Amino acid sequence: MSFVVITGGIGTGKSTVLAAFAKLGAHCLDTDEAAHALYAPGGPALQPIAEHFGDAVRLPDGTLDRKAVAARVFRDPAELAWLNALLHPMIRERMCAEAARVAPAPLFVAVPLWYEVGWTLPEVRVVATWCSEEQQLRRLRQRGWDDAEIESRIHSQLSRDEKLNRADFGVLTIGSMKLLQEQCRRIYGQLVKQEDSA
Repeated sequence: MSFVVITGGIGTGKSTVLAAFAKLGAHCLDTDEAAHALYAPGGPALQPIAEHFGDAVRLPDGTLDRKAVAARVFRDPAELAWLNALLHPMIRERMCAEAARVAPAPLFVAVPLWYEVGWTLPEVRVVATWCSEEQQLRRLRQRGWDDAEIESRIHSQLSRDEKLNRADFGVLTIGSMKLLQEQCRRIYGQLVKQEDSA
């Protein structure tokens, strides 16, 4: 199994970059979407989360109120740690199962907290997304978040610069979509060459 991890600060374009790699033919998995499936109705994480946080985090139809959960965990590091301890092993298991399914091709997987969670996986290369602070704030405000919510989420992660410095590749999401796609095309070409010569 091999992995190409797409990481970066919140609002820096990870999903857009993952979609660009998918368009180039990569096998892709978004861990945010995998997490949503875990706490969707019938998912294995819904009941434990509801029991831990109480009825206030369930909507009238029984689904999880993700905004209510986020409000709890991003202002309390202990609650965030509890949620991560529940979800991360399930997400990692899903990643490994999907990587085994697509092997020997690499699995491109978006993991926002790759450096923070400290996972180790076989044959990993990391692509970090980066944009300016102004662009990041603008994108997050467009999601309808207030400045307090944005600040709490940003400060729960390593900085954009730190993630970029640690990565094997970087994609700057500061220009046009054409420029972003060209960066992804070049990185994908290098990764495919490495796979072919391995």
